[in-house]
Amino acid sequence: MKISLYSRFEMPAQAELAWAELLQGSAESGDLAAIYPPGFPQQSSIPVASLGLVSGDSLLAAALLEWGASDALVEGLAGHLHRTLGVAEAVTQDCLAALQRGCAVLAIQCPTGRLGEYEISEILHQHHGKCFGRSGNYGKPNAAK
Repeated sequence: MKISLYSRFEMPAQAELAWAELLQGSAESGDLAAIYPPGFPQQSSIPVASLGLVSGDSLLAAALLEWGASDALVEGLAGHLHRTLGVAEAVTQDCLAALQRGCAVLAIQCPTGRLGEYEISEILHQHHGKCFGRSGNYGKPNAAK
């Protein structure tokens, strides 16, 4: 069973470094999603109103882009992610709080490639990531509520 780790980075550039190291370590891009604060110079991200810049090929990144395209209010994001992916509302609220403070957020589904939860946690920690959530439903569309 795959689980997901959610980590915030006080310095968004550290999230970029962690992202690069995860990919170097064989993480699959479809298992990664990143949200950067608005205005962060991240070239491969897509702006999402009321949220920030979204990167990644994962189901979470797709759900965030879908939500952004709907012009929904930010208050509805937690419900959308819970309905589509089973992400706990508390995780979404912590994510939004981190973004409001100017942090970046990475969500990683693991295991990915040759990396397990321990190796991923070590990479996140090395780049000053603070884990704020862990779930077993992320990546499973229409997860049980």
